Amino acid sequence: MANGFDFDRKIFRKALDTIFEQMKKRQGIFSNGYKQFLPQWNLPSEFDHSPVQNGVKKPFETSLWLWERVFCDRKSKSSTLIKKALNAWNDKNLKWIFFPEEIVKRNLKEIKEGLKAGFGYSFSHPEEKSTNEAYRDNSEKLLKEYGGDPRKMIEGKSVEETRKNLMEFDKIGPGLSNLYITELISRYVALPKDPENALVKIDVHRERLPLSFGAIKTKKDKLHHGYATGLLEQEFLSYY
Repeated sequence: MANGFDFDRKIFRKALDTIFEQMKKRQGIFSNGYKQFLPQWNLPSEFDHSPVQNGVKKPFETSLWLWERVFCDRKSKSSTLIKKALNAWNDKNLKWIFFPEEIVKRNLKEIKEGLKAGFGYSFSHPEEKSTNEAYRDNSEKLLKEYGGDPRKMIEGKSVEETRKNLMEFDKIGPGLSNLYITELISRYVALPKDPENALVKIDVHRERLPLSFGAIKTKKDKLHHGYATGLLEQEFLSYY
């Protein structure tokens, strides 16, 4: 129990088998399919082909829409955030919030109001840069280093290099980097040279999974968020 817990891989794999079987059979929360929970499969209709294909019709716009959504992912419910992002894209008074060249034209007050109006998002940690300032700075960085195109952080680079590129942006950590990479890969918006090494985002739900199934045992009363991120990233990667 060197890390404060014991991990049973056999139990964990059995739990994942059970979940994926439910997905295939559309049981429980997956009765309407699993794609309802994934932003990359709930894009503005104009981004997709008709009928919907694995690849999108507008990859650049898709990368920007998902980039904005992932920035607001912290402290947000995925299904609610998807709806807000769709509404914001279709609102002519808010659509500018997705385009870095438009964001840098606004002052911090306008950006703050735009994020709040479009996404209800104003989360800031007292020890971090304010949300609106971080969003403006990220837009400036994206324009300066990648010509305003998020796909250039990923295309032709390794997953590890891509993660480092993404984490250079304010408020984008390992989890959100993993999330954005997998979203773009799954819709063929942008591909790293080693997509098989893409990692999943280990959020609180995935952290609870091995505890719920008894795959992790601990004598501690409470495990902090991120207690097994590295382990679970590799376990999910090897399972997929």
